[in-house]
Amino acid sequence: MHYSKVLSNSSCESTAKLETFLDFQRGEIVGLARTSVTKTATLLGVSRAAVSKVVTAYTNHGKTLPSKKNSGRKPKLSERDRRNLKRIVSKKITKLLRHR
Repeated sequence: MHYSKVLSNSSCESTAKLETFLDFQRGEIVGLARTSVTKTATLLGVSRAAVSKVVTAYTNHGKTLPSKKNSGRKPKLSERDRRNLKRIVSKKITKLLRHR
């Protein structure tokens, strides 16, 4: 079975994404971790960078998935701010509709 290369939109092998591999593929990479990265990449038809990232993640964390659970920008508004804003907008809309 031949797997297509899993690359980002820029088609650069060094930016392979771990999330896009199937669990089975990650398992195969970990299973072949005793062989060289190049041999594993060639055998499975994926980039060397992807193999290296999966093996490193497994070695360091015991998992093959990245642990970026809460990545990204934090919300500017708290839940309380959202409720207040919703209430204010609702009042304004109601007021505008009454004056029509």
